[in-house]
Amino acid sequence: MPINNAKPAPKAENAPAFPEFSSIEPSKPAAISIAPTNATQLSAKNVRYSSLTIRAL
Repeated sequence: MPINNAKPAPKAENAPAFPEFSSIEPSKPAAISIAPTNATQLSAKNVRYSSLTIRAL
């Protein structure tokens, strides 16, 4: 039996609201995640948005 001390990820309904996400289209984080060639061109703002999006899923 594997030992798993990791806590489950919070549900979306329990995640804090980010007002700045209201103007972001859902397809944009996915497009960023599947385009590794653009990784060096991402701004700090986009990196912050994509990491928050991944954490909120």
